[in-house]
Amino acid sequence: MSRSLFWPGKYYFYPIGNTSAISLSRDSPPDVPLNVLLLACGDPRNVLFTTYCESHLPCRKLDFTCCDYDSGILARNVLLLSMILDGTPHPTLWNIFFHIYLDPDAHAALVKQCEKLTRISSTLQDWRCSAYARTLRIGSDHTLRSIRRCWQYYAQSKVSSHSTRLRARELVDEARDYVLRDHVTFPWSVSASRSSGPTILLSTFSHLYLEQFKNYWKTGTTHTHTKDVAAATHTNPSFFYSKNGEGFDVHYGTDPMTPFHLAPLFANAQRKLTTEDLVKAAQSEFSDWCTAFRASMKANQNPPVVRFLLGDAIAVAQLIRGAAYGVLQSTAATVDAWTARPLELDKVEYLDNHAPTRFDVIDTSNLCDTLGYLDTLLVTVPLLSTIAPSPVLYTETLLSYKLNDSVTELQSRLFADVSAVALLLNVVPMDALSGFSTRSSSHEALLMSMRMNGKVSIRQYHQPLTWKRPQSVDPQVPRKDVDSISITVDSKQLASLLHYVYCNVFADEDTTGAFTQVNRDNLQSALLRSATLVPTRESFVALLDFVRTRLRVPVRQWSEIISHFLELRAAALSQTPFDAPSHRELFAQVIRYRVVPGIDNVPRPRLGRLADWPSIPPLVRIYLTVPRTELAILDNVTDAVPAICLQCSVQPDVASGGLPHLFQSVRAAFGTVDVTGTGSYPNVSVHEDDRGREGHSSLVASFVVPTRILAEAEDFDSTTVGMSARTTAGSVKALISALDGPSLTIFTARLGDLHAVHIVPESPLPETCQSSSSSSGYATHSPQSRHSQGTIGTQSFVHAELDPQRRCVVSFTARLDVEDLDAKQSLSGGLSPVAEQRSPCVVHVELGRHSQHVVFPLPVMDSERRLRVARKSSYIEVVVRVAIPFSKPDGMKLNPFPVFRTQTSFCPSNIHRIPLDLLPVLKPQDLSELDRWYGFHVSCQMSVHERNTSKEKQHGDVMVYLKDTIHAIMMRAMGLAGKPAARTFALIDDNTNDCDTLFFVNAIRFDLSSHTVVCDAYVLPLCPSLMPHIRTQFGQLLQSGIVVHSRVYGGEMRAWKQLLPALVERCRTAWTHGVNCEYAATDRVPQELETGEGDPLCSCGRGNDVDEMLDGGPELWKDFAPYVTRIALSPLFAVAYLEPVFENDLFASGVDSAIPSTGARKCHRCGRDEGSQALLQCSRCKSVIYCSKRCQKDDWKEHKSSCLV
Repeated sequence: MSRSLFWPGKYYFYPIGNTSAISLSRDSPPDVPLNVLLLACGDPRNVLFTTYCESHLPCRKLDFTCCDYDSGILARNVLLLSMILDGTPHPTLWNIFFHIYLDPDAHAALVKQCEKLTRISSTLQDWRCSAYARTLRIGSDHTLRSIRRCWQYYAQSKVSSHSTRLRARELVDEARDYVLRDHVTFPWSVSASRSSGPTILLSTFSHLYLEQFKNYWKTGTTHTHTKDVAAATHTNPSFFYSKNGEGFDVHYGTDPMTPFHLAPLFANAQRKLTTEDLVKAAQSEFSDWCTAFRASMKANQNPPVVRFLLGDAIAVAQLIRGAAYGVLQSTAATVDAWTARPLELDKVEYLDNHAPTRFDVIDTSNLCDTLGYLDTLLVTVPLLSTIAPSPVLYTETLLSYKLNDSVTELQSRLFADVSAVALLLNVVPMDALSGFSTRSSSHEALLMSMRMNGKVSIRQYHQPLTWKRPQSVDPQVPRKDVDSISITVDSKQLASLLHYVYCNVFADEDTTGAFTQVNRDNLQSALLRSATLVPTRESFVALLDFVRTRLRVPVRQWSEIISHFLELRAAALSQTPFDAPSHRELFAQVIRYRVVPGIDNVPRPRLGRLADWPSIPPLVRIYLTVPRTELAILDNVTDAVPAICLQCSVQPDVASGGLPHLFQSVRAAFGTVDVTGTGSYPNVSVHEDDRGREGHSSLVASFVVPTRILAEAEDFDSTTVGMSARTTAGSVKALISALDGPSLTIFTARLGDLHAVHIVPESPLPETCQSSSSSSGYATHSPQSRHSQGTIGTQSFVHAELDPQRRCVVSFTARLDVEDLDAKQSLSGGLSPVAEQRSPCVVHVELGRHSQHVVFPLPVMDSERRLRVARKSSYIEVVVRVAIPFSKPDGMKLNPFPVFRTQTSFCPSNIHRIPLDLLPVLKPQDLSELDRWYGFHVSCQMSVHERNTSKEKQHGDVMVYLKDTIHAIMMRAMGLAGKPAARTFALIDDNTNDCDTLFFVNAIRFDLSSHTVVCDAYVLPLCPSLMPHIRTQFGQLLQSGIVVHSRVYGGEMRAWKQLLPALVERCRTAWTHGVNCEYAATDRVPQELETGEGDPLCSCGRGNDVDEMLDGGPELWKDFAPYVTRIALSPLFAVAYLEPVFENDLFASGVDSAIPSTGARKCHRCGRDEGSQALLQCSRCKSVIYCSKRCQKDDWKEHKSSCLV
């Protein structure tokens, strides 16, 4: 699969990451080895931070594969990591990696290290013999040669001439002037401000970021003292060599503060902060990362391995996928979009040393901004491990195309409804399943609001997503049961759904008035999207291929599906005429991917080149040589259209004026075509110009065409082959005067031109390049085994009911064939089956003495279940609706916080893990400053709907009750609830008035990479077996007056018992589950759900890791230490892309309007108008008003649950 071909415009080098570092192991079990793939890895911040977070788990094996398309990025990464391993002082490392100008000592250290690296990297074998190879691995010969070239360039800076050094300074000065003139118009550095996380509301941060950013670009350093700045006289060569060659192409937003987490600096400030404090905080965190990385090499029996691969993300992913079958090179995977050089993996690494080809964790950075979700998911999902208990895929987007609508932002980017994506690709965003997130994005909403109120056009909204397989939220579903489910679909429904996806994916190609009409509310963003996010027909065909294998569709039915899809396309061409020119490319890719074998039998042409071929293949590849002079115009217009997408065309019978056939999947390289075959057996190769675009060679473009187009051409001289710019609503306006008419033609040649046009046969892709069942991550279908004793029979299939218009999955029908003789007799005799949902994906069916689980591929809603019984045919059908997204009181709400079991341990499914002891403690010096951000932050747990629900009496929404209690605990723990700070909390059941659970809050800490806060606490479930041991101490604790009673309502106590195991497992580091673990013995987590009946937790963690409780808590706590278990309690945030989080239009109205407000000047209790009497405002939330203190006091019981700071 290839991405669209863009003309190389202005290139930006990203030597420093543009988002804060994250832990790549946060959603994985703590006791299993991890293979991690980083596509578009950028700098090594995530590798270093992950290693730092894992420093408390010395036995875990971490294996990172880092891929990037820029050799300068990888060369800098290897340079930094090798110097860390050598023990280079951290201040020197900081200067070398982050400074544009270096002092003599830092420059000398850089040159010395590069000379060393160059000496040991002549060949891959030499590198494997080096001291670094135990940790730093190189995945291909091309990667090593490319990064070695960078090191040689860095080393040569020692002897560079005066004119070279002067020119380097001139380049930096030009960039500095540009940045300080055009990109400091906003009151802070946008990217770096994300480092503030929840403290972004503090005014103290804005001017510091701006001052530091200005200083960095003015001096080329983070130094704040004149003497240090003056000493930095050498340009840092690692900033001057990138994929674009020699030159200073560093992105204008580059800021050394961005990769770090600076919320603790602002929240715990004891005095007025300076830029020096800002830099020192970042340097301190960087030093911690470096120390942890080097320590992991020294102390760990399984030190981390970091592998490096240079290449385009799609090409690398495809080739790694093929490496699992021994395919290390493919002509379909080139190193880059502008080279003919095939990507090739190293045999020793991938065959002999078994480098990972399937991964437990895949991180794609913000590839979705340039590739889109369709391409990103198609190339990564097949690489997810089939063995890992819960493999995870991380995606991010930074560009925002709907500035005022976060709810539809994700839906507008996805190619179908979340439920359809989950069914077709078997991955789903976990937030969409859970209905909450433990990662905060409130600071992003505030950033967006501040930008829009400042009338600054910065279209960024950082949206990270965590994708997992849908069944990972259901611990009761064994993996073997999931893999054996046979999913059936109606042919016409699936074809219609796929057709709707097709229309949605390519809707931006419509340059008529319809585009403006559909995107009238976000026209500028839509124009940007249509110019930069350009999917190809090949991508869509790859989706077809994936779906065919994922659903294991029989050959005959698949032919029906494709036939109906093509019928729909033919019928739709009258409504979407813009798509007609691309119809033949769609047809070509269907053949190339073997989606429907034998679909085209081409008649032998009587004339032309193909007439002499011994056999006529269904596909040919056309090579078009475009003279260099014809391309000059593109360089002249890149300022008007920064992203020029190129395409090729074949136009039969030019004189008739027919539409050309357009082809977007184009390979290109600068060079010449060498003819190596004959007229009957044609073959060519591309001799590439080493200087590429900087050389003088022509451009050779190649693309795949259905042979029928050429066979039907009566005269090769009347048929033309050409290259043009893709027509979009933006490109036509900008380019029509520069290029040849509205078709934006760059160059054309006659098909019969033997110099400019070459035609060779093209074979369909080999099987290993397709979505074979094993390579896609799904087991091949095999019939389920016969039923076991006591069961009803065999679950034969699950039929998915699709709604093509809504692009979603509506319901499932699971058939259970009754095979047990006794069960058959009971059914035929009139006995009715009974069904009950036991877990998100499981409905339990009982028929007399027999029972059986029915498993579904996605979470379902039992409240709308129906049973169909065929007594003569002996089967039972269970019909249920799909529970995506999270909504109804069943589905995921049966077990909102699942904990799954690995071979030796347990791990939460939808609550990320944290290294609790490594997180900084919140220690504010000024409660008024704390009040400005903390209360607002924890109040973002609730959506607008949930806030409105909380105002209703006896609303019964358990999640709202739970969030309200978490809010109350976190506010009171910091002394922000209008009362002194409290650290001991008791959950009191409102029905029974019984105390069921105690919390001992040790500290509030910063969950750095998730931009939130977390309670470091201990839990004591007051179960009957425990009370005899602590009855006296418990009485003394209650009498002490330090216990805050938190009443819980409805089913909230049950929800707490479901939540507690996840809170324990997310921070477990000091102990492991033993052989007598109650979870393992009973296969039940939690152990108990009823109030006062027993402990929901296993005993493995009881009394472990309690040093803080013994040493830092009140004296009364010590007696409870042997019985408590440590937990990490944090807010459960509303998901902005599922439902609105803020009361008003935050983006249009600003930060102040985000605070919930009634909007009416009436007493919140009695409704009396303000009139002449001034109303009293709630001092806590300032969102409701009262006519008297009596009304305020009477309303407090109801208002308390919705009172938000």
